[in-house]
Amino acid sequence: MGDSSESCTETHAAAGLANIAVIVENPSDWNNLDRIRRACAVFRNTDVRLIQDTTKPQDPRCRKCLVLGDRADLGDCRMLQSTSACLQELASQGYLSMATALDESSVNLYDLDFTAKGKIAIWFGQEKYGLTDEALNAAATKIFIPMSGMVQSLNVAASVTIILSEVPGLV
Repeated sequence: MGDSSESCTETHAAAGLANIAVIVENPSDWNNLDRIRRACAVFRNTDVRLIQDTTKPQDPRCRKCLVLGDRADLGDCRMLQSTSACLQELASQGYLSMATALDESSVNLYDLDFTAKGKIAIWFGQEKYGLTDEALNAAATKIFIPMSGMVQSLNVAASVTIILSEVPGLV
């Protein structure tokens, strides 16, 4: 790996690997958020963006969101005030958004080639409510983690870990 002043994004780009941003929209549980941050650290992914969207008070995802300003220990996580602001920032930086979602248009995680996509932002929502319609509609691709049996969801931190483990160069 490069010297300590070189970011993971720069290192991945130099090696021709995917650049990954992990986007957590309206996190609702501190323990999950801490586990997501640890998973990102394990995979040397330093681009974590947290959205605390207060622009949609009628949306239950926004009402249940943590007050991110309450914690000073969020490290290098980038805080954004709205899903729109995050989408604009990602678009200006050339990211392709992929949303985690359980719907008929979603693509199996194991059928994706992350290296062919360039810069990727992978969106994760709350366990109970998922991502907002705005995030889902803006995604170029929706992805799901295949599961057997009747269970159709995973803890959001476990989902982050599984998906990051499939990105070449992060393991």
